[in-house]
Amino acid sequence: MIRLIQRLLKYISIKHIDYQLLIDSLGKLREIAKKKLNEQSRKTEKHLSMFNIVHIIDNSRSEFFAAHHDYIEKFQAIELS
Repeated sequence: MIRLIQRLLKYISIKHIDYQLLIDSLGKLREIAKKKLNEQSRKTEKHLSMFNIVHIIDNSRSEFFAAHHDYIEKFQAIELS
């Protein structure tokens, strides 16, 4: 969508009735894309943290740490022997 609007803006006159609407729409789409990218980056960081924990924990069950799961909270654990 962003590229389509950018292309339209190349060929439309600044005086056109929809020009400002296209500029506003382009700005909003960029904001949405940036938020989505940041959200995906945070999810990826959470998953990487959990995968790193898997390497630390002996005999862990790998299905608890699948990529499609969301992990929302960190906690501190104490090893009992």
